[in-house]
Amino acid sequence: MTSCTATTKPHDDNSIEWWYINGHFGPEKRFSVFAAFFRIYFPALGKRAFVVNWALTDSRDSSFYRFSNLQDNTHRKACWTCCRRSSTGAIGTSSPRSSKCSPAGIVPLPDTLAPQDSGKADPDVLDVSFGGCRFRRLPQSSPPQYELTLHGTTNKRPVDGSSETTVELTLCIESPRGACLHSNEGVVSIGPWHHDMFYYFSPLCTLVTSGDRKNSLCINARDVDLRSTTAASFWIDHEFGGVCPNDAAEMSRLADLSRGNAMLEQSWEWLALHCVERLTR
Repeated sequence: MTSCTATTKPHDDNSIEWWYINGHFGPEKRFSVFAAFFRIYFPALGKRAFVVNWALTDSRDSSFYRFSNLQDNTHRKACWTCCRRSSTGAIGTSSPRSSKCSPAGIVPLPDTLAPQDSGKADPDVLDVSFGGCRFRRLPQSSPPQYELTLHGTTNKRPVDGSSETTVELTLCIESPRGACLHSNEGVVSIGPWHHDMFYYFSPLCTLVTSGDRKNSLCINARDVDLRSTTAASFWIDHEFGGVCPNDAAEMSRLADLSRGNAMLEQSWEWLALHCVERLTR
């Protein structure tokens, strides 16, 4: 792994891109948070979609709150992508399986739909937002500082009469050690060249607790005291790749390369393990 200077602005020439934020914070690292911001381009549809998945864990009482926001109709786009193979395997052709996709407005739990126009990404700086969640690099910060804002209400639809939980979280994260390139100078080869990814990560990040930077957590309209936060630890990573065709010729070329396979030829299984030091008295 090689250190590098991260340029985390969005890459519109790639078909898929995501940012992960993973960490512990709060008194004695009581809370853990994981957030994933995705931008996915569907070439055959000519549209880009946003997805935000995040979760908060409270180790004190083993509470776990999970949230998933999809761009309006994204689930149908994804289903269409997976089902669009014909007997020749050509991209953009229909299949009888596509008729089994869920109807608009209906998604599996705990997913929720956000308005089509709520997804935004600044082309010049890192500032992505969707469905009430936002991840951005704070301007003129050195070393780099990032603001993570998460907002959501669980969508479990419990049958026992219990209520849903609303969580609002804002954290200011600093990356004093810079970023590291993964694999071969940051290039992750996972198959044909048009599926290669570029990946770097910022380990050993900390929580900014001084100055005018604000960290806050509110669960069901009740504020949680984060002032005694000590030894918070975070990890940020950024991955992007896949060819985003610019014209009909490139689209045709990708169709030839992917013939016989769905465009989603690879998938990822990602595991994060946090080791929390247990305090002894």
